[in-house]
Amino acid sequence: MLTEQSIFETIRKIVATRLEIDENRITQESNFRNDLQISSIVIVSVVLAIETEFDIEIADEEIVSIATVGDAVRFVAKKLQGRQAAAS
Repeated sequence: MLTEQSIFETIRKIVATRLEIDENRITQESNFRNDLQISSIVIVSVVLAIETEFDIEIADEEIVSIATVGDAVRFVAKKLQGRQAAAS
C-alpha cells in the first residue's frame, strides 16, 4: 500500500510537470487556485493524470472538495484504502 508521502510525491510530480514549475514550490498546503494558479483546463489535465496514475475515478462533484495538494493526497489515499478494503 502506498504511503501518503509517496502519494504526495507522485501528485507533486504530476502538478509540476503540468505547470512546468519546480517540484520544490509545491507543498501539501499549496492551494491549486490561489498558490499554484491552476486554470480549469489544467486542473482537468491534473485530475486525469491522477486518475491514470493511481487507477481511480474522481467524480466531478468530488473535484470541488479538493482545494490543496494535501486534499488531493488524502482523497487518493482514501480511495485506495476503500479499494483495498473492497478487495479483502
